[in-house]
Amino acid sequence: MAAGNIERRLTRLEGVESVNGDRVDGNYDNIPGDDFTGYLTRATRISYFDENGDRIGLSLKGPGRLELFRDVERNARQVRLINTSQDTILSGTYQPVEQTDGLAIIDTLLTGTGFRNRLPQPPFKIKDTINAAAVPNT
Repeated sequence: MAAGNIERRLTRLEGVESVNGDRVDGNYDNIPGDDFTGYLTRATRISYFDENGDRIGLSLKGPGRLELFRDVERNARQVRLINTSQDTILSGTYQPVEQTDGLAIIDTLLTGTGFRNRLPQPPFKIKDTINAAAVPNT
């Protein structure tokens, strides 16, 4: 990983509950109450393998950084754009394996203060895009 990049495996956040007091499903296995486990990476270029083994690359050109959160199955749960501008370009690469779904899925893209999306669609599929400036504490 290049200098200045951060990658962390997050685990053992015990006692986390929803606003309704329900125990949180920390590893997305549909069983509440287990440890939170995931992978967080922050950089301008990120490369990872998804659940199918496809090699995915994300990169920003211009101001800002990417933050990628993946679950234990390697699914891209959230990509957050930090300190971006209208001059920021988000692009990506996709290298499939032999048996694949043909997609690079991102569950949620939290946009920053602006960017230009140059992710090829397909294979990239973004399920939900949220303007993070409109959401407190993002």
